[in-house]
Amino acid sequence: MRAPCGRLRVVWIRQRGSPHPRRDMRGAANLALTDDGLPPGSTRVRAERGGSLFVLSGPAGAGKTALVQHLRLRKPEVYFCVTGTTRKPRPGEKDGVDYYFSTEPDFLKLRDEGGLVEWARVPPNGGFLYGTPRSEIERARDRGSDVLLSVDVQGARSIRAQFPNAVLIFLRPADAETLHRRLVGRGTESPDELALRLQNAQTELDHEAEFDYSVVNADGKLSEAVDRVEQIIESSRDRAP
Repeated sequence: MRAPCGRLRVVWIRQRGSPHPRRDMRGAANLALTDDGLPPGSTRVRAERGGSLFVLSGPAGAGKTALVQHLRLRKPEVYFCVTGTTRKPRPGEKDGVDYYFSTEPDFLKLRDEGGLVEWARVPPNGGFLYGTPRSEIERARDRGSDVLLSVDVQGARSIRAQFPNAVLIFLRPADAETLHRRLVGRGTESPDELALRLQNAQTELDHEAEFDYSVVNADGKLSEAVDRVEQIIESSRDRAP
């Protein structure tokens, strides 16, 4: 596991709306919630638990993985939650570092035991399962550490339902053409999978206004996007957990 999160340097910020709007992000498509707005088997986290929770989200192709990798190199003390997935590792990815790779039966077993704080199938129709182990968040926050996790838009909604004061950051490309070029350029999906990815990405872009902050990751300007996420964490880290 990674070391507790420390203080980050203020660089630049672009904020959407009021400093900490509390929006109702429940009712995500393809995500079953209880009457309390929580995934089945989940409970709302105690308000007294320490450490702030930061959620990075956005469509596939926005550059979430690259941004997190650079943030971790700059600030190794940041506690980054490793998520689980049922897809196969891509070249260079390592189990337990980039993702926890598992079979679908094992993933569903952990979900049914209440071991995931959020989960979703991405894309919703025929995609792979992704989810964040509950222990990843609770261990760090019980130590008073700040936590950063990267999830899809469905996962961000589930996190907001369980952690009402989580700070949600939306990462997006400069425009739809850039998004399309990045997804095609990855070459990791079949034509049918790519079509689903593109459709799902556009749907997720439509939910940008639901997030606390929005950061543009333009081509060739990844370091600027990392700077902006750093400042968001610094300016929001005293927000009650």
